[in-house]
Amino acid sequence: MSERAISAEELRRLASDVIASTFFVSGKGAEMAQSGAQSPTVFVIDDDADVRASIAGLLKSMGLRAETFTSVQEFLSRERSDGPGCLVIDFTLPSMTGFEAQRQLSDAGLQIPTIFISGYDDQPTIAHAMRSGAVAFLTKPFGDQDLLDAIREALNRDRTMREASTSSPNRVAASNRRTPMATTEMRASGIDVVGDMVAWAPTSVSSTRRKKISSTH
Repeated sequence: MSERAISAEELRRLASDVIASTFFVSGKGAEMAQSGAQSPTVFVIDDDADVRASIAGLLKSMGLRAETFTSVQEFLSRERSDGPGCLVIDFTLPSMTGFEAQRQLSDAGLQIPTIFISGYDDQPTIAHAMRSGAVAFLTKPFGDQDLLDAIREALNRDRTMREASTSSPNRVAASNRRTPMATTEMRASGIDVVGDMVAWAPTSVSSTRRKKISSTH
């Protein structure tokens, strides 16, 4: 992860780019980008109300939309936008682990760039999570900048997957229901695939970094 601080303006510009790519790559024109495009949404799943409020407040201050949930079940049951976005989720929810959450999201047909957060700095678990396709694994307490950098990377990946999906219907980079041919094409393009997940270069942040958002979970 880059150590350079990302500014609010950079995040807003990235959000605009994600919106534009969703429409211009599909050839729907500037008028749709102006009238019907949706801003990227950061979905936050954590059973700790203080953590949800802290992250949502940080994102709002940076001009990003945030929706918060207490569980994966709530996230899946509530109506959500299918527009661009990413997911920030507590790896150690009371009802399931992060790996079980990934499986539930995959079973529901969702592939969304995911950032795990956790109060436990267990290196084998972190390594497994990164191999399973997580964008980042942040250990609580973590710094605001670490989270913002991870979100920037997650939105970039969302844009990449949407562009790949739109430019070639056989490369279903934005869908969990990939055929063997689609998986082969993704690997040939330099995208590593682990199971049903897309694996990217790992990014993890330990609790020794700058501390802002914390929790016992």
